[in-house]
Amino acid sequence: MIELKAPEIIIRNQIPQEIISRARLAIPHNYGNTPALMTGFYREGVLKKSELQTYSEAILQIYKSSYSGSLFGDQIKVYKSRKIENTDLSDTLAVRLKAGLSTCLELDGAKNIFDFLTRESMPDYSYRMTDIVTYDDEAAYAIEFEQRENVDMPLYKGIIYINTVDYGILHAEFELNQSLIHKMKDSFVSNPSRGFNTWPVSVKYSVSYRKVNDRYFLSHVRGDLVFSSNQKKKLFNTQFRVFFELAITEIDLKNVTRFEREELVPIHSIFSKTITNYDPLFWGNQDFLRPEDNLLQALKNMNVR
Repeated sequence: MIELKAPEIIIRNQIPQEIISRARLAIPHNYGNTPALMTGFYREGVLKKSELQTYSEAILQIYKSSYSGSLFGDQIKVYKSRKIENTDLSDTLAVRLKAGLSTCLELDGAKNIFDFLTRESMPDYSYRMTDIVTYDDEAAYAIEFEQRENVDMPLYKGIIYINTVDYGILHAEFELNQSLIHKMKDSFVSNPSRGFNTWPVSVKYSVSYRKVNDRYFLSHVRGDLVFSSNQKKKLFNTQFRVFFELAITEIDLKNVTRFEREELVPIHSIFSKTITNYDPLFWGNQDFLRPEDNLLQALKNMNVR
């Protein structure tokens, strides 16, 4: 929840690049050096025009390695999952999301430092302090950023919220430069359909963190991607909307151990292809979580831990 806040701190005296540098340097302290076991809900889907084509969802456990001093990476195992497919067998054009689970882990920008926060990339961006806001009852600097005009590779523009006291990263919303996004044509979607050209139109992400016991944890990740596709030598395009979302519902810091190899989900695979069945009892006696629902609010209303 983001609200405007009376500026107790003089904004005009704050240099956004310095705040970002402090946030980056504070990561080892703010995010800790011990692993955590997270439980979360994950979903992804593809809509062709406005109709749902595929939808997959799962309850996950995530071994989250420490943010510093660790040689181990993150791990994911699936507690249970299901998928719904509404693809007409006569429809030769199908789009599937590439490695949504892997992308959720990669979007943990405090662990895999956001491009717009790295010291090496900062000269490629311009930054502007816009306000001080309240985010989850914490005062936060709101800093907008976008790539400089002389940079010819697709970078991000967006806004990041940084705690005014401990410089923890609270939330970031960002999207790839649409005028240059065509240069990353094959980076996002697996398209097995022959005879079609498919290209990205819009790629947007949001990432949130929350503090537990004076330590920040990944809380929510969302990706929204729009693609256009057309059959070669045909005039009209078909538009697809692809989304993926992860909400962390529980965090355990005690007796955390890594998963066995045979328990791991292949996070670099197309997730919907790893699920073989539809489970009508997935949610038990609870209501079905529709793709258009606000995930965090829906999970809260359903009392999902």
